[in-house]
Amino acid sequence: LEERWSTDEDLDKKKTKDNIYLTDITSGLDFINLVDTTVANMSADLREQGKRGIREDAITSFALIVKPEEEQPIEFFETAFEVLKEKFGKDSIKAAVIHNDEGNRHMHLYGMPFTADGRLSAKDVFNLKLNSWLNEEFPKIMTEKGFPLEPCKSEDSYDKKYADSLTEEERQSYKEERIKAKKEKKQEHGRSSKQYKLDKELEK
Repeated sequence: LEERWSTDEDLDKKKTKDNIYLTDITSGLDFINLVDTTVANMSADLREQGKRGIREDAITSFALIVKPEEEQPIEFFETAFEVLKEKFGKDSIKAAVIHNDEGNRHMHLYGMPFTADGRLSAKDVFNLKLNSWLNEEFPKIMTEKGFPLEPCKSEDSYDKKYADSLTEEERQSYKEERIKAKKEKKQEHGRSSKQYKLDKELEK
């Protein structure tokens, strides 16, 4: 948010003034204070009901990044914000900022993991179903709204329908390839953004 920092060499602080905030919260400290206050009030209400307050080690906030490979107009991110706000619930997304000062335009969202019945539970919000929605349904919705996006299906994911069409020997080979790809991807995610860029340059 306003406390701008980054390890990415693409950051141009002269353009930070061009970043666009989509909620009233423009400060990281304000977001943290909002989370702390909300959790404290919820714990107090729970204790009044004779229940246990929210655990101190509970996950009470989250961050998402919408970062398409191709440059997108401001309207793309404004639309994505509304779609995600509807998916997570209007009370969940607390802050969002469109960054125009760091590489391709992208958006950061910050929120609290509220369930449909108002509970604060990250494990019930962030699950395989949500992951599937973000990777497959979200691109479809954006495409329907005039912003074409390809569903994000990982190349290392296991396609059961495809596997079922193979012979037993081919299926085993396919399975081993997917396992290897996942291990390589896990190692890749351990690299810094700077090292990742350098490695990609070497691959060209």
